[in-house]
Amino acid sequence: MDRVKECKGKPFLTDTNTLYRGMRQEAVSHLTNAYDHGFAYSVIDAPILIADGLRGNSAVTVRIDKPLFKTVSIARDIHMADVLIGVTHFTGHELSGFGGALKNLGMGCASREGKLSEHSNISPQVKKKTCNACRRCLTAVLTMPS
Repeated sequence: MDRVKECKGKPFLTDTNTLYRGMRQEAVSHLTNAYDHGFAYSVIDAPILIADGLRGNSAVTVRIDKPLFKTVSIARDIHMADVLIGVTHFTGHELSGFGGALKNLGMGCASREGKLSEHSNISPQVKKKTCNACRRCLTAVLTMPS
C-alpha cells in the first residue's frame, strides 16, 4: 500500500461476491468476513471495495469478441479502476500458481452474472462421429470428485 501511495495512487483491496452460498455471497457479510480475517482499514491502511456491489449485480458488459464469449460481465468497480495489481496466494487448489492468478482475474473480476456465464456451459459433450459406445465417459463422470 505504501509503494502505491508513494506513486500517488489511491490503493484499495477488492473482491467480488461469490456465486455459491457462503460468507462472501453479498457485500455486508463479505466485508464482515474480511474484517474478521484481519483486513481492516486500520491494519492494511486502505479501504476494501466489493467491486460488484451489495448483491453482485453492479456490472458492466465488456465486448471481447472471443470464440467462447463475445461479451463478459465485469464487476463495475474493477472496470472503473485505473490499475489492477493481482496478489495471488498459494491455495493448494488445482489452479494454483500462475493458473491461480489467471483464475483470480478471470473469475474474480466477473460479476455474479459473469460467473454464472463462465460456469453454465460446462457439461460433457459427445462427438457422435468419433463415439464408439465404449461407455468410458460414463465411468469418468461417475468417478469424478465433487
